[in-house]
Amino acid sequence: MNFRIVVTILAALLAPGHANAQTELLTNPEFAMDLTGWSNLNDRPAQWDMADATNDPASGSSLLTNTGTSNGGIPLALSQCIRVSTATEYAFGATVRVAQGQPADSTAYVFVQTYQASDCSGNAIQSDSVGSVATDWLSIGRSLFTTNDTSSIRLSLGVGKPSGESADAAANFDNVYLQRADGGGLINERLSGSWFNPSTPGQGFFLDISPEINLFFGGWFTWTDVPGQIDWMTVQGGYSGNTAMVPIYRSRGGAFNDPAPVTSEAIGVAEFSFDSCTSGQVRVEFVGDPTVTIIPLQRISPAFPGC
Repeated sequence: MNFRIVVTILAALLAPGHANAQTELLTNPEFAMDLTGWSNLNDRPAQWDMADATNDPASGSSLLTNTGTSNGGIPLALSQCIRVSTATEYAFGATVRVAQGQPADSTAYVFVQTYQASDCSGNAIQSDSVGSVATDWLSIGRSLFTTNDTSSIRLSLGVGKPSGESADAAANFDNVYLQRADGGGLINERLSGSWFNPSTPGQGFFLDISPEINLFFGGWFTWTDVPGQIDWMTVQGGYSGNTAMVPIYRSRGGAFNDPAPVTSEAIGVAEFSFDSCTSGQVRVEFVGDPTVTIIPLQRISPAFPGC
């Protein structure tokens, strides 16, 4: 493993804005400059619009229009097909507004369908939607549990209007989202707490996980190669899914209850992975040492409710 490359990648993971990227599955959900990443399978009226839900001058939204006489259905326009996991809760939604002056009961819809095929082909297993008739920006959303045979979700945007209505109906869509409701994997705040290897008692990790800023932090209570000599190390970085690859830091120079300055240096990389709320492992590699150490981990205290 090239330690410098790994640390460079981790620095990028911790950069502002990356926390959303860990959970957001869609491409260009904020329609920053155009409709890149979105498909228009039925070639229905869709364009980029400079109106932005948060009045960001550097971003915009999509403007979709339902033309022709309505049969009461929802003519979906922009869509994306996303690979997803089975038996998992996904949240979906957007910030929407129906343009001023549209026919009564015109509705901006976010629609999802699940499929057994990974490319959203074949018959849909499930369908669900959420909509709004508001003419001011409004955040809407709901969640859906995928079945045991689900491989993909197609999320689509469209504008509905009452049956028989022939006037055009338009709506803006911004900040669209499709996210795992659990944050993308096992790693979340419920894993915070004390972990150790039962085969080597007297040492272990205290983990503190903050999903809001995509931060995986740990205090490593262990020993040096000199028997009885304590080693003060910490790990800190970002995470994704069930894995956190984070730098290891060693601190030196402090004194008990004293403001003496402490210096820390990166000395290696630790890769934490979890297969349940109570078990996992950490793969450790130190700079300049070709030896890789794998430490099984077991939670000391009971798992948090809901984990």
